[in-house]
Amino acid sequence: QAVAALAYGTESIPRVDKIVGPGNIYVATAKRLLYGVVDIDMIAGPSEILVLADHTANPVYLAADLLSQAEHDRLASAILITTDRLVAERTAAELSRQAEKLSRKEILTESLARFGAGIVCRAMTRALDEGDKAVICNATGCLEVSSFLYPYTAWEDSYIHSAFENAAATCGGVEAAYRFLKRRGSVEDSFKFLAIGGDGGTYDIGFQSLSGAMERGHDLTYVCYDNEAYMNTGVQKSGLTPYGMKTTNTPSGSRIHGSQSSKKRMFEIVAAHGIPYAATASLGYPEDYLAKVEKAMNTDGTSYIHVMAPCPTGWGTASDVTVDIGKEAVDCGLWYLAEFENGRFTINRDPKEFSSVEDYLKKQSRFTNLDDHDLERIIAERDATWQRIRNDWVK
Repeated sequence: QAVAALAYGTESIPRVDKIVGPGNIYVATAKRLLYGVVDIDMIAGPSEILVLADHTANPVYLAADLLSQAEHDRLASAILITTDRLVAERTAAELSRQAEKLSRKEILTESLARFGAGIVCRAMTRALDEGDKAVICNATGCLEVSSFLYPYTAWEDSYIHSAFENAAATCGGVEAAYRFLKRRGSVEDSFKFLAIGGDGGTYDIGFQSLSGAMERGHDLTYVCYDNEAYMNTGVQKSGLTPYGMKTTNTPSGSRIHGSQSSKKRMFEIVAAHGIPYAATASLGYPEDYLAKVEKAMNTDGTSYIHVMAPCPTGWGTASDVTVDIGKEAVDCGLWYLAEFENGRFTINRDPKEFSSVEDYLKKQSRFTNLDDHDLERIIAERDATWQRIRNDWVK
């Protein structure tokens, strides 16, 4: 009402020429509706803050910075990225302590529960041996924009930001140069090479780059973190978007319920290149994931890890259940844990009984419009996949 009063004027409030300043979703919506009636500065989105911190950061200050934006709106996003697990844990505790003293506790608590995230970025590099050095080639995507802001980076090892489509080519080129310099005696240190990309940057526009690197046999490990859509650019469909998922270019309506295609069988396509080692993993089974990354990094030649990585924003889940959702994807059979080594497939987890697919889907707003027919199709595709896996892989 206040914004409308300024736009149209009332008996006691004169009409204004321009409305400026931030506000919550109601203010932003009002400004959008009244644009043309009155001039505005812009339509601002929810408050956002991204904090990068190492082991020297003070958790008290980190929590205060996060709360300064989280209290603005239930849709605010407050994210901490740190290389130190202890800093993450102490900041989480400090958030709870400081929130108790604030008048907007209800709003900021909901904001942190829905959109706040404490991310520890050592999961992949923890597999490095003592004394090893690493070169990280990161394709444009969610991980890149949240851990790198030129000229600063949250990574402690050598870091290269590549384009969406060429992380594997970039990493392969650096690895080839390293081998040449090593043979010539110009480099003494031992280096491992790690390329990282999302599902879109890996399986769509980046696949030829990855395929070429595998064909040439570069000694590198490629990790695909699978969000099942292009999350960095606004949740668009990728080649790994599952049937029924609602994205911005596969919207869900009364007739068509989201994506009408299923995920590519990319693990098997990668294995068809005959590389020494490939594996699937999930954030829901972290020990399995870390063991596979360690094996990949210590395997000569090209290795590949495909890890299921739920995205709270794109999947419509709270950030504090990310690991649980990743585990449920495996337990209900819509994702599997497997390895390809020495030309043979191995299934690492073969459940005797699956948990409920319906319960798993209902926890994610990206699947809200699915009906019984859709559910039947998803379960039928799961069963067909597992029948093929058990027939061909399980000996």
